[in-house]
Amino acid sequence: MADPDPGSNNLLVDCQEPHCEVLDLETTTVWQAQGPISSEAYAALEVPAKHVKVGIGTGVMHAHYFRRSPGAETDDPLNEREVDGHRFIQCANSPKGGPETPVGDDPRLLRVDEYHSLVFDGETWCL
Repeated sequence: MADPDPGSNNLLVDCQEPHCEVLDLETTTVWQAQGPISSEAYAALEVPAKHVKVGIGTGVMHAHYFRRSPGAETDDPLNEREVDGHRFIQCANSPKGGPETPVGDDPRLLRVDEYHSLVFDGETWCL
């Protein structure tokens, strides 16, 4: 893995703050909020037609790095889009058949294709 460029959209460094994801049901692409989003903002988030909110959560890693958007031929900045005033990055593609365990309109188990590395600083314990 090349050294992540802290100015690129490939590197997210605020992982211990809540982030959310949205699934485009037509293209099966998964989009992650590039910045933190509060539970209230997530609840109020209006997604485009044929999209569903996948969930909101936090991570224990210090950063995570996406080498490329799925389907890209080379390591490059990620595809971006705006959803209800928030910037999202294309972080994954879900299977064309949809989630393995759908519950209503919300997927509960969704295996994805992504180019993703979790980064830990090696000096801090995450419990």
